[in-house]
Amino acid sequence: RTDLPLVPVRELLAGLVGLREGDEPLEARRKIAGALLLADPQLQSDLPGIFGFFGVADPDRPAPTAEPGSLEQQLVRIAELLLRASVERGPMIVLIEDVHWCDAPSEAVLVRLRSRVPERALLWLENARPGASDALLRGAQLLALAPLGPEAVEALLDDLLGSDATLAAIKRAIRARAAGNPFFVEELVLAA
Repeated sequence: RTDLPLVPVRELLAGLVGLREGDEPLEARRKIAGALLLADPQLQSDLPGIFGFFGVADPDRPAPTAEPGSLEQQLVRIAELLLRASVERGPMIVLIEDVHWCDAPSEAVLVRLRSRVPERALLWLENARPGASDALLRGAQLLALAPLGPEAVEALLDDLLGSDATLAAIKRAIRARAAGNPFFVEELVLAA
C-alpha cells in the first residue's frame, strides 16, 4: 500500500536475511548482521541504519541521520549483495506481490534492483493489477490473466459452496459481482 513506505523492499530483505514475524529485536539484529557481514564485511557501518529500517534499532548504536535518497541507494546495494550471495548457494525465485500498491521509494528501489540482479539462477516475478506504474512494467514480460470462464466459476462455486440446488440464487449473484475474478468469488462466498 502507498501509505506504508518501502514495505515490498522490507519484505524482500527480511526474506533474504531470514527474519521471521515475532523475532525479538536482539535476534533480528543478529540475523541481519550475520547475513550482511557474510555478504560483505564492509557493511559493518551500514548496520545501525538497517537495524533502524527494520524497526529493531540498537540502543547502543543509533543510526546516523541519513541524507535524502541515501536510504534507497543503500537498500539497492544491500539487496543486490544479498541476492548475489543467495544465488551463489543455488537457484532462487523472488516474488514481489501487488506492485500496483508500491510507494515511490519502493518503486525506485525495485526498478533499480531489478536491473542489477543476477541473470542466472534467479527468477524475478512481480504481480500487479492494471494501473501499475509504467516504470515498474517497463522491460517486464507481461502475462495477462483473463477472467475465469462461466464453467470455471461454477466449478469454483461448487467447490466452495457445494452443488445443492437451493444455492442457485446466491451463486448467480456471486457470478455477476465477481466478473470471473477467482479472488472476488472466494471473498464474496466468505461474505455471504
